[in-house]
Amino acid sequence: MSEQMPLSAREVYQVLKDVAQGVRQLVVLSVCKTDLLTIRAEIDGWQLTLRNEEGSPLCCEYCMAPDGREGSLQHWHRCGTDPAAFLSGWEHSQLERALKNL
Repeated sequence: MSEQMPLSAREVYQVLKDVAQGVRQLVVLSVCKTDLLTIRAEIDGWQLTLRNEEGSPLCCEYCMAPDGREGSLQHWHRCGTDPAAFLSGWEHSQLERALKNL
C-alpha cells in the first residue's frame, strides 16, 4: 500500500476560501480559549484546527480531508506558509465573521 501525499496548503486554502464566500458551511466542534483561541471545526467532511491570537490573523494548524489525507503547520511551514495566509483581506474578514457568528 502506498503512502498518501499530505494535504497541500493550497487545497486547505480552497476549503477556507469556500467558507469565506458562503459556498461551504463551517460547523464548530469545539472551542478552547486560553491566551489564544483554538477552534476545531468541520467543513463538508474536512476536519480543521484553527488558531487565533488576539490581534493576529487566523492560522490553520491542522486539517484532515474526507479521504484521510492530512496536513499540518509542521508540513506547511517547510513549504513556506499555512493555508490561511493565502486568504485575501476580505476572505479573512469573512471567515472571522463566520466564526464569531457561530
